[in-house]
Amino acid sequence: MINNLITSDIHPNDIKVKSIGVWRMGAVVANNYFKGKVILVGDAAHSLPPAGGFGLNTGASDAHNLAHKLKHLHDENYNENLLKLLLESY
Repeated sequence: MINNLITSDIHPNDIKVKSIGVWRMGAVVANNYFKGKVILVGDAAHSLPPAGGFGLNTGASDAHNLAHKLKHLHDENYNENLLKLLLESY
């Protein structure tokens, strides 16, 4: 297969494979997205397979979702109950 991808400028003997690994599709999601003053977003909160384009798109969506909730907390004079209500829906 590699030989089919090589141009005529490169000889197959000039290529050395340094390592081969196995990749398994899977997803990992954090049990909690926030605790105290720490909030997880993007890959820190969930690691998704590249199929479907969910990785970066989901991370950007997380950040947008969190930003508007934090703005709401700021505008509404932050309190602990509102924080929990908003962030538990994140």
